[in-house]
Amino acid sequence: MAAANIAGMSDGLRDRSAELRERRSGTSPRRAPLNWLAIFVAAVAAVGGMTGSGGLTEAAPAARSGPAAFLVFTSDRDGDADVYAATPDGTRVAALTRNKAPESGVVLSPTGGSLALWRAFSSTILLSSDGRSERQVGPGEPSSFSPDGSLLSWARERDLGDPYHAVLTPVGGGQSRVLGLGGPGQFSRDGRLLEFSGEDEFGFFDLASGRRRVLLGEDDLESLDYIAWSPSWDRLALLTHGADEPPYDQELLVYDVVAGQKRSLARGDFFGMRWVGAEQIAFGRTISRYEGRVQQIGLVGAADSVEQILAEGDIGTAYWSPRGTYVAYLQDQGSATSLAIEDVETRLVQTIEPDASSVEDMAWSPSGDRLAVSTRRQDGADVTLFDPSGAVAPVRLAGQYPRVYYLSWSPDEATLAFNGGGRIFVASVDGTDSRRVMDAGSSRIVGWMNGTLPAEAPAAGPSPRPETENGSELRSRGRVLEIAADGSWSAALLENSRIDCDHVIAWKPGARPVRFGVSAPCEFGSRRDWLYGLSVAGTKLGWSSFYCGMSCYSDRASADALKPDTYESFEDEYDLQQRPPRPLPPRETRRGVRMSLRAGTIRLSRSGHVIRKIRPPGNLADAELEVAGLFYAFNLKRGTFPGRVRFIPFDRLLRG
Repeated sequence: MAAANIAGMSDGLRDRSAELRERRSGTSPRRAPLNWLAIFVAAVAAVGGMTGSGGLTEAAPAARSGPAAFLVFTSDRDGDADVYAATPDGTRVAALTRNKAPESGVVLSPTGGSLALWRAFSSTILLSSDGRSERQVGPGEPSSFSPDGSLLSWARERDLGDPYHAVLTPVGGGQSRVLGLGGPGQFSRDGRLLEFSGEDEFGFFDLASGRRRVLLGEDDLESLDYIAWSPSWDRLALLTHGADEPPYDQELLVYDVVAGQKRSLARGDFFGMRWVGAEQIAFGRTISRYEGRVQQIGLVGAADSVEQILAEGDIGTAYWSPRGTYVAYLQDQGSATSLAIEDVETRLVQTIEPDASSVEDMAWSPSGDRLAVSTRRQDGADVTLFDPSGAVAPVRLAGQYPRVYYLSWSPDEATLAFNGGGRIFVASVDGTDSRRVMDAGSSRIVGWMNGTLPAEAPAAGPSPRPETENGSELRSRGRVLEIAADGSWSAALLENSRIDCDHVIAWKPGARPVRFGVSAPCEFGSRRDWLYGLSVAGTKLGWSSFYCGMSCYSDRASADALKPDTYESFEDEYDLQQRPPRPLPPRETRRGVRMSLRAGTIRLSRSGHVIRKIRPPGNLADAELEVAGLFYAFNLKRGTFPGRVRFIPFDRLLRG
């Protein structure tokens, strides 16, 4: 029987059982574990953006005193995911792991000094914060550290499909302890309890007595959508559903763990729930009105079921400050979308941005004194910091970013880290400085580790380049599929390689190649089934991508060689029956010279007489004759850079 998607947490949603269930049943391939807390935070932040508003004169607040910390993130710039660390100012980047096995499921010790990871989707590894020592803990994936950092919980799985068992391992060394059946979750704040979830059970282990207590069984989990521990771990907030189709009929309950009793608090179609303090639960809810369906944001008392509605209308997800003092939300007001911050106690609402239709992400600082907001704009993205009280002027962070999401504050609130178009950036919150800490690969923030980055941690080194050029030849790690040229500019469609996904590149001999799209390995769903139809007109490029899912369709993209990394695309054709063909090799005449391709050889002729034959050392892919000269592409059978595009100036063509 399939269990509901559950696992406990204190300030958000974690959902691990769905993945474990799929893997047991063999319905999904083995893959990296998901950080469900991060996914929940990112999901509730996936809304539109804004720009800063002025009118205030006070200086930005200074950084708070807090524990020193450094940033930990993963990147697949070398072809597989490794773990990296960076100082808050981004001036030092260290490679904590360097191997050919993918690392995922990274968990940081709350006290610093060590972290755990899932290597090759098979083994739990304990790693020192300098990356110089590691210990294989056992077969399975890591879950959490105890609050004092002395214990690591992990889910042991001897063979794929076997039930998970919760295991505790002393970080400093010693015998591991098998607690019992179920995948472990988080520890209680005092470290006495450890939650677990299984296919049809949810509960906790009492680590002092060794008792395994089941709180929810098979019938409970069947209809469960959400579960969250209260801060004191004596109650659970539960959200259950009735109908599986909209309009959803959900019931919010509180479960007294000590008394073993459940009590209904509210009903409706809920979203974005969390505990606010020990006695209230924040919620978002969609309800029906005469004029249609609207959203509410509010609080409900866990003891008395009294509701307090803070906002109602066409509202997006709420972002609650850590202490629940403020709530930020987007509200559609007909012609515009505004971003508002409401003081929960006074009910005062501050509209900090009247036109917030382009908000990408929001994140409160640990103290709740500032709200970071990222916004899209036509040529990139901005990050702006707001004071919820309205007493301090907004601060726009320095830097140019292609796109910004997953904002992460340092514990001392002096630095904001974020993902910008697959790259990791760090920026000082006074708006004076920002830096990109990784220039290749697809990167993901893990979090901030307490302590300073050890001096012994090995430097990351430069990123491998997907393409190189030497003035007359472009070399790529991926095979060349097709080229096009106009004047002295050429472009190429390049196939994916170990460190890069299929993409388009523009090249002018003697200049650095210009690529469009992030340099990173293909992720699931990111690789096109077919790139074709490349064209060049001056510096303007165009190409098509063919995709197949439930149906097959193509996109047409356009770009400018003078504007790297950016391109626009739109749906061109839908419900295609077959993959479009690649264009036939061209027959072109330039300056009285005619070019043709035959049997892997380029033939150049004038007045009907062949004046030169060029046979490349690899398989000929394409060729273009322009007034500037000949561009031709070929692919070697082996080598680091098998894809080649060569250029021969016109005067050299005639000399033979």
